[in-house]
Amino acid sequence: MSFLAQDWDNAPLIRTAQVVGISSAFMIAGGSGFISYGAAPSYKRLPAPLMAKQWQLNYEAGKAAAPLFALASGVSFAYLIAQHAKSSAPSRTLYLYTLAGVIVPAIVPYTKIVMMKLNDRLHAKVTELAGAQPGDGAFEEKGVPQDETVGSMVEKWRRLNAVRAIAGYIGGIAGLIALVWRD
Repeated sequence: MSFLAQDWDNAPLIRTAQVVGISSAFMIAGGSGFISYGAAPSYKRLPAPLMAKQWQLNYEAGKAAAPLFALASGVSFAYLIAQHAKSSAPSRTLYLYTLAGVIVPAIVPYTKIVMMKLNDRLHAKVTELAGAQPGDGAFEEKGVPQDETVGSMVEKWRRLNAVRAIAGYIGGIAGLIALVWRD
């Protein structure tokens, strides 16, 4: 029997936590996925200074939103875990909520540990290229090692950011399966 059927006093809170947890996970997935697979690939046609600036604009939008969605999702899934744990024995539903409750908020430390050095290097490139004009060596990044060009750094960042999208999808799907899977 589902823990929802056992705990009708908290049913509105449980339903709210399910909606918030799942939708927040998918917001992370969609936002990060769009930037990695939609926006960032289109930067390849841009000159280095504009590419760096476009990356920074998308980065700032994600930086403002993703941690809030990760927090909302994590708190919602933690509530669902607590409600399930107090009303029934461990089950697949509990494990799915636990997976979602761990993997979605994990994007924050992942960003700090895995991506932050690259983010800092890209921010430095934005500043370095801010005044570059067509015809300048800096504009075309002449003499810059390949792995230090804006294009190669944005490509690496795009792949690392895709991991955050995948984490959101895994969390959202786990939450959906837990929602419909009756133990």
